[in-house]
Amino acid sequence: MKAPLKTKALTPIPFKIMAIAAGVAAMNPFVFIIATVIGRALHFAMVAGLVGLFGSRLRTLIASYDWPLAVVSLLMLVGLAIAYYLR
Repeated sequence: MKAPLKTKALTPIPFKIMAIAAGVAAMNPFVFIIATVIGRALHFAMVAGLVGLFGSRLRTLIASYDWPLAVVSLLMLVGLAIAYYLR
């Protein structure tokens, strides 16, 4: 269960849910904090970079397709978790 928890910061899943899941999975708190800080920094850097490159067009796209983008992100996360466990 550790791989999805470390990649959580790049998905639209609420942080509180993943924090509870990390506790239930008995994840090392230090590793969780480090992964959270790095993941959130990457998330905001990617969003800032994309907004810087594409400006208001990207913000309009995200606002228009909020739920479909969330579903695609979640499906990609599940697919990555399955690939990780089947390797």
